[in-house]
Amino acid sequence: MNLFKDKTEKGKRIFNKFRELFRGTRLWFFFFSFLALLIPDLVLKSKVIFVDFRVDEGWWLRAFLCNIVPVLFTLLWIGLVLFVCIYMLPKRSGRIVFIIIASLANILMISEFIYYTMFGRFFMLSSIFLATEGAAYAPILYQYVSPWLILYSILSIGSLVLACKKWQKQTVPKKFWYIAIAFPVLIAILSAYMTVSEAEKNNTKIWSTWKRPRYVYSDMADPDRCIRVMGIYQFMVRSATYPIFSDSGFADEDYEKVDEYVKTNEDLFSKKPTNNKMTGYFKDKNVIAIMLESIDDWMISPETTPTIYRLMNQGINFENHIASPFGGGYTFNSEFAFNTGYYTPKSSSSASIYGYNHFPYTLPNLFREKGYSANQFHYNKMEFYNRATMHKAFGYENYISFMDYMKEAEAELDSNTMLLEDEAVYKKMTENEKFFDFIITYSAHLPYNADDKIEAAKLKYPSLVDRTSVAEFKSMMQRIDSQSVEIDYSLYDDAKWESLTREYNNARLLAKDTDEFVRLLVEKLERDGLMKDTVLVVFADHYTYGYSDETIVKGLSLLGGERFIEETPFFIYHKGSPKMRVTKVSSTKDILPTMINLFGLDWFGGYIGDDIFDDNNKGFAYFSNMTWYDGKIYRDDTLAVTEENREYIEEIDKKMMDCVNINDIIVAGDYFARQK
Repeated sequence: MNLFKDKTEKGKRIFNKFRELFRGTRLWFFFFSFLALLIPDLVLKSKVIFVDFRVDEGWWLRAFLCNIVPVLFTLLWIGLVLFVCIYMLPKRSGRIVFIIIASLANILMISEFIYYTMFGRFFMLSSIFLATEGAAYAPILYQYVSPWLILYSILSIGSLVLACKKWQKQTVPKKFWYIAIAFPVLIAILSAYMTVSEAEKNNTKIWSTWKRPRYVYSDMADPDRCIRVMGIYQFMVRSATYPIFSDSGFADEDYEKVDEYVKTNEDLFSKKPTNNKMTGYFKDKNVIAIMLESIDDWMISPETTPTIYRLMNQGINFENHIASPFGGGYTFNSEFAFNTGYYTPKSSSSASIYGYNHFPYTLPNLFREKGYSANQFHYNKMEFYNRATMHKAFGYENYISFMDYMKEAEAELDSNTMLLEDEAVYKKMTENEKFFDFIITYSAHLPYNADDKIEAAKLKYPSLVDRTSVAEFKSMMQRIDSQSVEIDYSLYDDAKWESLTREYNNARLLAKDTDEFVRLLVEKLERDGLMKDTVLVVFADHYTYGYSDETIVKGLSLLGGERFIEETPFFIYHKGSPKMRVTKVSSTKDILPTMINLFGLDWFGGYIGDDIFDDNNKGFAYFSNMTWYDGKIYRDDTLAVTEENREYIEEIDKKMMDCVNINDIIVAGDYFARQK
């Protein structure tokens, strides 16, 4: 008993010593101020600490510096903020500035943490232009707020509150204020050191430059690696300012590269004795292109989507089609690529930045040159993704919002089928003698948990309500689990399985509503005798990333055999044409060149994609993380390059990097406006 009492007294004495140490001193104040700014940085870095990275910069000192630069950036920015707020500004002003900066860091930490949990990647600050689009995810955000995030937020915000409570104005002679200049000077020196010159970029032939710290810093292409390379504060500053100055990064020689690329492709095209057996196959036919929002390959079945399933299997089915996301807006990226033939560049706000670019060789423009009308149709208002401007940039004559044809209560249900129950929208689609329509569906858009649109879908399609039981779903996923070492469901409890099964059933309900839209459209085309003269080009914008557990989506993607999670449906249907299976790898960049060939449109040599039916095109797709796939080889940094495959690997490496570079110069550099 006495021993326990002695230990208790000793503990109290130690505690009192620490309390006396901080009481009446500035240590607590500095500690909480520093902690409030440091925690957001540490939290986000912890998310990407295991991101595949390459630091072998050739020289040991450079490799060492690349590793400590993120720490130095963070310490310098924190030092600058605290020095200015505590020593240079008046007490009240200093505290206000500190609150603003620390609050922004915490908001970014929480937003990036949730976004990373949802999508497996961070976003650039330029994505604030898409804030209104992000509101659609509000009902499901609670699913991605983990206990860890709550703990981090409490620690960081708590430190901010305590720092403000104990805020003190410290004095230092003004002659020492020059110290503040040292912080930005050192930051500028680090930034200059990390920036790769254009000459250095042009001279390097290393495939994995996108993993190397200095190239990551210079290109700002991958926000995950950017945060790892520069820390949260340098990332905030550089991410916010990079779009402002990035356009000036293209010099005359960059545009000359595009000129050469175009000329080379035009020469190759002109030397072909014939094109291929599919050239002009659908010439002068009407076109209705349908981009299926969130319709993944595992959703398509005779039971859930009978119309889409039938059209896919009776048409030209591209079985290895990949819709890899670039930029920040997954749907808009596919919309952009389908219309222009290019992916959205590094900035997540392409819809806002490139709305006034010149795009003369888009699908709408090419069809209009052949006497077609060209109209775009979508559920949402034209303000969404800045489509009021973008549809004009793409070359469409009109943008028709489904909401304009619905009552308010109907619009809230996010259903596409209501449109074609009224003839008005359909008449808009088919009122011209030759028409090219681009429709973006919406029914299958997340969330997949209970809300009004799901309840409405349950009433419309009662046979699919809870069609798959928890036991059936669990058994199905565990069978898939046995096929892949990457998938492990052993830690899922009963409540988790019930929630995941509910999402699975709800997602199929919404896919059914999309299928009903396609069924009604086909039915009306048949009724009016237009089906024989109309080609349906149908593709998905992205995989079902809105599902709360991406591991489940990976498992579901294995239902049709070993597949990438980003493989999605793409098919072309024309009544009376023979069905065809295309196994060659394709991606969204290839749809436009393929349609040019099929419909006999005018070819332009500057596209980064290929006609899928071109015999010289062996098929390949590249991903946003700068890896690629050709149907047999998945090229990442772990691929063994041998003497036998080296020449081929280097050839496709170069092709991919050419695509990336040409893509960015044309779009971000507004190449066509310069030509004009």
